[in-house]
Amino acid sequence: SPDVFDPELRKVLPFKTMLQMMASCPRRFSETYHQFSEYLSEVELNCGCPSPKVVSHAAGSSLLKETKIFSDFVHEISSKIGAENFCVKIRTGYNNTDLFYDLIDSLKSLNLKKLTIHGRTKAQKYTGFSRMDLIHAASKRVSFPVIASGDVVDLESFDKALKKMPNIKGLLIGRGALKNPFVFKELENPDFKISQNSRFLWYALYSYALLVELYKSNYEKLRILILEGLCDEVFLDSEEKWKRLFEFLYEALFEQSYSPSLAHSVSTVTLGRVKLLWGNFLQGFMSSMDGRDILRVKNSFFFFRDFDFLL
Repeated sequence: SPDVFDPELRKVLPFKTMLQMMASCPRRFSETYHQFSEYLSEVELNCGCPSPKVVSHAAGSSLLKETKIFSDFVHEISSKIGAENFCVKIRTGYNNTDLFYDLIDSLKSLNLKKLTIHGRTKAQKYTGFSRMDLIHAASKRVSFPVIASGDVVDLESFDKALKKMPNIKGLLIGRGALKNPFVFKELENPDFKISQNSRFLWYALYSYALLVELYKSNYEKLRILILEGLCDEVFLDSEEKWKRLFEFLYEALFEQSYSPSLAHSVSTVTLGRVKLLWGNFLQGFMSSMDGRDILRVKNSFFFFRDFDFLL
């Protein structure tokens, strides 16, 4: 529903949002965009998702199988909504990169708002390395902005990507932020460091759980908190700030102060999301920590108790 793009929230949030959709029918994509056009100035067609479910419905990266199919699809949408509002996201190919330059050249006549390229093929999914050389070549081949995606997880990889692709107009950080959610703070402040044995992490992960639970159980309350300034400060950089946020969210959700011995549990669905995030941490900036045992815990009270022991 277009209502999810709350105009009041958009005014106070410290970041911009855009609509990204996958589709197997250009007409339906265009019709859906026009439902949202009052709220958003641009839309992105995702031709990069490698999910088997998406691909089996002729959407996502399945559009990269043949240049003509891709070109006709994109050009039809552009003619219906206007290239100045239209963004496209692709990978470097389907099974291989043989058609990459043909795919790029098929877009040349469009004045896209931007083109985002994930430097892997559909077959690679998220394995191997991003082909920054191909993204760099594409950025010199078209007149509209090219955004690079893939393999940026920290300041070092960010700087490396910019050196390899000097013509790009931006870098997209997706799964890298799941493995290191503090990457944006590191890019903002190169001196920022986080200890793996810091209480900082406990408050941050628990705050995430509380936000998810509050969103699910009382969205209107969360909406009001955001309008009142909950998200005014982003990239919290100290244990004290995370502690204050945690205590505030805990009281907002459970209507009482936090007590370690009487802590409320969050739902199993929320705990599942927390475990998913923790699993990504263990593949990323927490890779040196032996923390997989707590993924077996079935109750959030014991999960955060055992997480506390780890730290």
